[in-house]
Amino acid sequence: MDMLIKNTKKIIENTDKNKETEEYWDKWDKQMEEDYKNGKLDFFLEIALNAEKEGSLKPL
Repeated sequence: MDMLIKNTKKIIENTDKNKETEEYWDKWDKQMEEDYKNGKLDFFLEIALNAEKEGSLKPL
């Protein structure tokens, strides 16, 4: 019985951690979308285009 209680407690703790992690990434995704819409990530495009012109862009 003690083992069942310990395992149940671990499952609940992991579920709470996964929920927090999911909420964190949801916030991160929303922030990235806002930054993209506001042009805050445009410098990444400039870096990639310059690397392509220089021939230093590597395929994924």
